Amino acid sequence: HDAPDEYGGTPLHAAASGGSKRALKLLLGVGASANQIDVTGRNAVHYAARGGSAKCIRALRKADANLELPNEFGWTPLHVASNFSQASAIEVRPHAALQPLPSTHPAPLCHPPLARLHAA
Repeated sequence: HDAPDEYGGTPLHAAASGGSKRALKLLLGVGASANQIDVTGRNAVHYAARGGSAKCIRALRKADANLELPNEFGWTPLHVASNFSQASAIEVRPHAALQPLPSTHPAPLCHPPLARLHAA
């Protein structure tokens, strides 16, 4: 259930990325780690945030997943959700402070890094 691929991705990461709460809960139920990271330091919450899956983020929060874990670029799941304009994922943590990244910080994504802005 936690067997990673060559990039450190796990079945739980795939379930979170695809927004499948059912698969995610099944994997967590058989012992998958909610905090397993891939080679870039992303956990399942990063994947769910990228896809805008609030239901998966909520399930991962109940499984004690780290919602504040920065990846290798310093991006938390909230930065990822903000960068991809995933309002539903942001709404899971409406009062979380989005810390700005330094202007010299490398953008790990193809889109302009909107996450350098503070959340309102």
